[in-house]
Amino acid sequence: MKIKRILPVLFFVLFFVINQHGIYGKLALDSTVTEQTLKINTVEDGNSIIIGNARFSLITPYLIRLEYSAAKKFEDRPTIRAVNLPEPIKIKSVKQENNRIIVVSENIRVKYSPGEGSFSAKNLAIS
Repeated sequence: MKIKRILPVLFFVLFFVINQHGIYGKLALDSTVTEQTLKINTVEDGNSIIIGNARFSLITPYLIRLEYSAAKKFEDRPTIRAVNLPEPIKIKSVKQENNRIIVVSENIRVKYSPGEGSFSAKNLAIS
């Protein structure tokens, strides 16, 4: 009975420690990405990508965290709303079409134009 109460706490602590040490798979892209489709290196979770000053992190199949930082410094604390997920949600591919970067997961597609400042309707579309 005690194990059932302790497991969620242990999971949260493990998640926090992993997140603090940056063990998530990430891919950093400049604004000058080639026209070819890029595959994300799914080392560890493979659920975050940095494009210029923006970071996109898949939290659940239908939830993505968007962060913009001119200094490229991002929050690395865990998301409390998404504790105890069965497995990490992975980014499937990243490609460039004209000046937009397209990040694709199983259920989410993000189109982002880096270099146009913080997020706005002009440089970001999510479907």
